[in-house]
Amino acid sequence: MICSIQQPNYIPWLGLFDKLANVDVHIFYDNAQYISNTIINRNKIRSKDGWIYLTVPVSLKFPARITEVKIVDQHWRKTHWKSIEANYSRAPYFKDYKDVIKQIYDKEWTSLAELNMTIIETISRLLGIKCRFVRASEILPDMKIKSTEALIELCQAVKADCYFSGADGIKYMNLDLFKKNSIGVKFQKYVHPTYKQVFPEFEQGMCIIDLLCNEGPQSLKILKTTQLESNKG
Repeated sequence: MICSIQQPNYIPWLGLFDKLANVDVHIFYDNAQYISNTIINRNKIRSKDGWIYLTVPVSLKFPARITEVKIVDQHWRKTHWKSIEANYSRAPYFKDYKDVIKQIYDKEWTSLAELNMTIIETISRLLGIKCRFVRASEILPDMKIKSTEALIELCQAVKADCYFSGADGIKYMNLDLFKKNSIGVKFQKYVHPTYKQVFPEFEQGMCIIDLLCNEGPQSLKILKTTQLESNKG
């Protein structure tokens, strides 16, 4: 069984969904420490002038886990939806996904983690991704260890025998420890695809909504650039 583990980010980029398409189970590392002003609470959408950030306003007392981060007010929902609608209304498939996406912004959210996980699970279904989603806060609620040891414990909790890591994982993970625990490791080799966008001059690194609204049913095929081979450790 192949497992990936990552903090729940706000409307993530294509690379996260490439990862989800290559695993059997994905663990939301929602009890990891929150880092401010990162993709955990903001991400990019395409605009006529390049791109803009959509940022969810949050409140917390450091240090805090992602599950403890609260959304400050509800005005952001209207602002974000207006920005999405204004910049993607002319995209070929916007009308096909408009109602599903808008339902997210119509709901009041107090928890950043709940918002982000709902977005990821919802868009995964729209893309046709079949992996199972699990929350670290539920399977290991009192976890205090960090780094490689935490990843191994999470893999063991879902009985995974292979961990699918982001490319930067090789810089900080103890691969010998994975081997000692009979867990194989594969690293994502993501090549960002080029696809049609509403505005000229292609911009990469946009959130998944950009691809979905522009390419519709072809989105999953376009975003999948990593080929993952089986690994038993």
